Amino acid sequence: MSAPQPPTFTASQPAKKPRPNPRFKAPRDGLGPYISHPTSFPPTAVITHNENFVYIRDMYPKSIIHTLLLPRDQSKTKLHPFDAFSNLEFLRKTMYEAKKLKALVAEELKRLFGEQEGRDWEQEVKVGVHAAPSMNHLHVHVLSRDCVSERLKTVKHYNSFNTPFFIELDEFPLAEDDERRNPTRGALLKQELQCWRCGKSFKNQIKQLKEHLDEEFEEWKKTPKVSAAKEGKAKSVTTDEGGTATE
Repeated sequence: MSAPQPPTFTASQPAKKPRPNPRFKAPRDGLGPYISHPTSFPPTAVITHNENFVYIRDMYPKSIIHTLLLPRDQSKTKLHPFDAFSNLEFLRKTMYEAKKLKALVAEELKRLFGEQEGRDWEQEVKVGVHAAPSMNHLHVHVLSRDCVSERLKTVKHYNSFNTPFFIELDEFPLAEDDERRNPTRGALLKQELQCWRCGKSFKNQIKQLKEHLDEEFEEWKKTPKVSAAKEGKAKSVTTDEGGTATE
């Protein structure tokens, strides 16, 4: 196994699409090569990697900075997040790595938009998974919350990160009776669009929402405005690596 590579983060340079690999023909298996052969990709695609995880830039970013954390554990990589993160030891390891990637994203936001005294850029970074992932390999989204990107084109794109369809990593493991285990996928992804920052409704008008998000983006860069913390969160326990897992 090669030694871990130092992080390389250039937000203005999008990841290049890798050449087709005959071992991963199905589009849903597109993350496989990053997990198996991270050194075959340029720094614009793979940020860093170690024996257990790979940090990559999302090829189709839905925010100004959008990264993915890819676990390399072969016993977990093809599991649904609900199943993989029911294992507390694995969850703790993933949360520890996600915390490091979140810090990298926050540092890049600070580099792009300034330190801004008193502002915690980590509060502007979301970490979580989709209730029904679009890719076969287990992955965790770590992205800035702005939702400003040319790749964000549809109602489903937006709602997949701004409704209960997106489950934050620190909410795992989910209770057996958690309704998100059986999401009404169509309903969540097709519900009316609502600005994540001010709450304004745009029905199903994605073009108007994107124009509004561009305006919000200019204010967000200068002024934090984070939603109130969720109530009734499950009790958390501190991990040995510094993360938390819920009980």
